[in-house]
Amino acid sequence: MSEVSRRGVMAGAGGLAVAALMTEGAYAADPDRKLGYAIVGLGGYGLGVIIPQFINCKSSRLAAVVSGDPIKAKRVAAQYGLPDKAIYTYANFDSIRDNPDVDIVYVCLPNSMHAEYTNRAAAAGKHVMCEKPMAISVRECEEMIAACKKAGKKLMIGYRCHFEPTNLEAMRLAASGAIGKRRYFRSEHGFTQGDPSRWRLKRALSGGGSLMDIGIYALNAARYMTA
Repeated sequence: MSEVSRRGVMAGAGGLAVAALMTEGAYAADPDRKLGYAIVGLGGYGLGVIIPQFINCKSSRLAAVVSGDPIKAKRVAAQYGLPDKAIYTYANFDSIRDNPDVDIVYVCLPNSMHAEYTNRAAAAGKHVMCEKPMAISVRECEEMIAACKKAGKKLMIGYRCHFEPTNLEAMRLAASGAIGKRRYFRSEHGFTQGDPSRWRLKRALSGGGSLMDIGIYALNAARYMTA
């Protein structure tokens, strides 16, 4: 299975868990209603991985799209049967507060934009699922947490590896002492970035180098394998 398709399957499965964690009240009020997600950012991950997986979700559905490209947004909305009122730009994003179909905002933007759209989503009264890394500084992370707490909304970051069965078993073995005393941990993760024009190679958008991008997988693995 390719990396993109594997991530897509995990994202689809993870969406069920996120929905259950984030909006228990909505389930209690109407257990048959699928929770609505607004996908912010129609780049390779949001459009190519997350959105196609809603067909596999029993408890979640695509409710809105947010993009700076109106032509792309209209095309995606038409493809997935969304009305024009479910299309937002970055400029009118705050009006999403008036859309009761949207329960959760999923931020799939470059790292430097995570804090802004998490904070705006919380202010609009929506729960937030934000892609990793959470933000580009501790200060921004603290602001995101504070914004969601103030709004009484939940915030979840899109780390998924520590929910995967093989990793859960590895964590169990390490914590139980079955592998002996842990003295050294090594983790490697990477990919080839072929297009030099993509946002990951622009510091203003990515917030840093390899550690702020793919390196967070290795860093998170170090945390959950040595906890």
